[in-house]
Amino acid sequence: ARLLERETVLSVDVVRAAVPTSVVDTVVARLATVGEDERGLAQAVAILETASTLTAGDLARLELDRASLAADRLRAAGLLSEEPVLKFRHALLRSAVHAATPPGQRDQLHRAAARLLSADTHAASAQLIAAHGVGDPWAVDLLRRAAALALDEGAPQSAVVLLRRARAEPPDDDRLPVVLLDLGLAEMRSTDP
Repeated sequence: ARLLERETVLSVDVVRAAVPTSVVDTVVARLATVGEDERGLAQAVAILETASTLTAGDLARLELDRASLAADRLRAAGLLSEEPVLKFRHALLRSAVHAATPPGQRDQLHRAAARLLSADTHAASAQLIAAHGVGDPWAVDLLRRAAALALDEGAPQSAVVLLRRARAEPPDDDRLPVVLLDLGLAEMRSTDP
């Protein structure tokens, strides 16, 4: 479905390493000139890639009026596009903000984004793919639902990626056998010509 096939998925570390240090330094310097609301919103938009002001504000824990003001300031600083939907002017700016966000905070933001986007199983599971496992049963269940959707859409390799991530969460003892069974069946389907 929407996940890339296993062979083309780049690790976050590979992508982060591709962002020149000078770009990260420039973006960090630019963010140092704005307030906490703006930094929080920039990090939220970096996690979400594209979002409404309301959604990005929720992730940044800002009320709508504060999120709107922060978005305007980030536009004035040349980081966000002038469009109503929040997104960076360039993917390199987004990658720099993402890379400059401390790993633990980035992981928490991806997990929070997954819950925020839970009505869209694909979007929520993509956020969980980017986060490390912490043994959250909700995450295991969402990843299993996303894998089932991927199988229904004829994308067994995407289902395998999702179920491997569910296994890495890790699931509790009650969920583990079902996750392993689902994973085995998806792996069989992914190798079936």
